[in-house]
Amino acid sequence: MNVMSAPLFILPNGGGTEQGIYTAIFAQYMQILIKDCEQTDFLPWMERSIGYGWNNRNDKNLTIKDYTKKAGPTVSCYDASGIPALMLLFPSEK
Repeated sequence: MNVMSAPLFILPNGGGTEQGIYTAIFAQYMQILIKDCEQTDFLPWMERSIGYGWNNRNDKNLTIKDYTKKAGPTVSCYDASGIPALMLLFPSEK
């Protein structure tokens, strides 16, 4: 988490076409680790990643796999799946 997410402390973006779906899969395991195993130190990492991704959504509320960049008008279904998965598993209290 501290090394792979530096310097922004968000989930990293890999180069593969299907990278967005990896976040969705990873989120399921993180939810088990955080909730069931009470490893809450990882929760701010998930929340910060959600914040970056959601703040960079396009006008259709779609996100891309690189959460540091604004989503363009065309978004892959793989890319669009990461942030919604995180949001479902780690809902904001706001």
